[in-house]
Amino acid sequence: MQLTRESIITASLDIADTYGLADMTMRRVARQLGVAPGALYWHFPSKQALIAAIGRAICAPVLDDAATVAGATWTEATVAMCSRLRNALLDHRDGAEIVSAALSDPDLRNRLTATISAALDAGSELSAVHREAGAVTLLHFIMGETLHEQSVAALRIAEGADSSGTSTTTGETTFRRGVALVLKGLGAPRDI
Repeated sequence: MQLTRESIITASLDIADTYGLADMTMRRVARQLGVAPGALYWHFPSKQALIAAIGRAICAPVLDDAATVAGATWTEATVAMCSRLRNALLDHRDGAEIVSAALSDPDLRNRLTATISAALDAGSELSAVHREAGAVTLLHFIMGETLHEQSVAALRIAEGADSSGTSTTTGETTFRRGVALVLKGLGAPRDI
């Protein structure tokens, strides 16, 4: 097998999904790929650079298909965009933690902010300043709320409690209320 950036990202994400971010070490990734740890550094200068690449991979479905729904109001488009990002994070164990760490990469942070800002612009009369502030606020809320939700679920699993359903249902409700609150602050015309 030829060692590529993509194969390293895939192996790293597999390890993170199975064992968590804390157990995703460069040594473990190299062992899974059957190479010496130093070989990874030809493709990624540091673990942080690898985490940034994994974060981009997690967010790719949202960034690659950022189109808004035709006929949707700006509030509906924004709620849909925020939900898609949340779901992308929830699709991976420690997804919010990984992407939070990856946001140190200005390109990823700017692309996510621009994607949310575009949803806010879908028929709204918000100024560019308000769209930018709203997008940054929503990004931080999405990351924080999803990180909390994943942390609670991980704790329940570690304690041997049944984690099916309750956290996700509660998390979805809390998430939607938080997004609605931010949109209301931006001038949403009605309850969401």
